[in-house]
Amino acid sequence: MFGFVFALRAGVVIGPAVALILWLGIGARRMLLVAGSLLVVAVPAIYLLFPAHGQHGFDSKYAIEHLGAHWVGVAAVVLLIVALGRMLRTLRQHASARG
Repeated sequence: MFGFVFALRAGVVIGPAVALILWLGIGARRMLLVAGSLLVVAVPAIYLLFPAHGQHGFDSKYAIEHLGAHWVGVAAVVLLIVALGRMLRTLRQHASARG
């Protein structure tokens, strides 16, 4: 699914990464903290440390110069989606246990 949404080349990396996260049993809280840190700290830091050298966004290479921040954002969104799935699974298990 992630390969379809974000590109096949991202899916090649995201698939094994999500499998590793699930295999290690990383909790939703930790994934949310990492995703939040990426979005609040890492993405703005990448924009500040590696500014684009275009003509205020009118250069055709402007988006390519910000590609690193994009991929960090993709990683954060994937972590958020996986954390949501883990939380929903936990809630569903608790609901079925209660009857």
